[in-house]
Amino acid sequence: DSDSELRSQHEQETSAARRKTLLYTGLATVTSIGAVNGLYQSTKAHQQRKRLLREGELSKSEAADLKKEHRKRDLISVGLIAVSMYNTRLGWQRMKSKHVEEQKVRDDLEKNKKIRT
Repeated sequence: DSDSELRSQHEQETSAARRKTLLYTGLATVTSIGAVNGLYQSTKAHQQRKRLLREGELSKSEAADLKKEHRKRDLISVGLIAVSMYNTRLGWQRMKSKHVEEQKVRDDLEKNKKIRT
């Protein structure tokens, strides 16, 4: 009876931990995708500015001002990508280690059950 209670409690705890880790990892992944998209859009804007400058629709000083502004955004995006990728990797590592830990506990519970019978 205590074995089944212990197993049930352990399964609830691991299930909650797994959901939480999966949620955080998913959020970090979505954030990474958003940051990469922002960087891609910035690259497109850079190409657009170069085209406008080449065609004379944008002055050099306007282009320089826009370049400064967009560089700041790019640096923020790159930083966000780096942090998000790091958190995503940590999340997946955490999930993997939790899975190994859960398997050990399940194996131990099975072993104890076989010994008692």
